[in-house]
Amino acid sequence: LTFDVATVAKQLDGSAIGIAGRETALGDAIVLATRHLARMPARARVLVLLTDGVNTAGNVAPLDAARLAAAAGVRIYTIGIGSSGGQTLSVFGVRLPAPDEDLDTATLGRIAEQTGGRFFRASDADQLADAYRSIAALEPLARGDALLRPREERYAWPLAGAMLLGCLLVPWRMLAPRARAAA
Repeated sequence: LTFDVATVAKQLDGSAIGIAGRETALGDAIVLATRHLARMPARARVLVLLTDGVNTAGNVAPLDAARLAAAAGVRIYTIGIGSSGGQTLSVFGVRLPAPDEDLDTATLGRIAEQTGGRFFRASDADQLADAYRSIAALEPLARGDALLRPREERYAWPLAGAMLLGCLLVPWRMLAPRARAAA
């Protein structure tokens, strides 16, 4: 939140709505996530990689990045999204080839294997939900034992104080105009 509306407007004018880019730097993304996760406790070093597995940009090959992640103790669970080459879509009764024929399951499987994770295949929303449920079962940390989430909620005391103060102020505010009018 800021009162500098002009700067925010200038930043919004420079932004573009749509796809972040046409290229995927898969290896670079793994290296960046590994660098961040290396500072976390060992049980929290988990990366879920949702992709088609095709590396079209970047300086690091995905398998080299996976070796780096494995050395840092990061487990990578890969989820390959998209349809396989033989599938077709039906649009208003017309059969069309599925758009995601570039799915690289071999690379995604090797990345998961090298890092102690698992590869999941998701060609629809149900399979994607199943993959996330499986990962949640394999990684107990993801089921609510979060590292940064407080275990005790302490909002009740300030809320009770604010409500008590409000209850005391309402009658006072109602009586104050009458006292002024009488004087």
